[in-house]
Amino acid sequence: MSEAIPVDLKVLGHNFRLATTQEKQPELERAAQLLNEKYDEFRRKAPRMEPSKLIIVVALELMQE
Repeated sequence: MSEAIPVDLKVLGHNFRLATTQEKQPELERAAQLLNEKYDEFRRKAPRMEPSKLIIVVALELMQE
């Protein structure tokens, strides 16, 4: 069994320290990167949308990918 390691991520302007395994670390970092990229993309398309609603739209979009 792999040992949990701490991973620091910046997601949507917030810092998070999460525990994961060394094997899963790249996957977790890529997920955070993808979320940030998709959020920025949608923010450019809908600059007036409330951030909480934008996050929901981004989550739904990512679930469909």
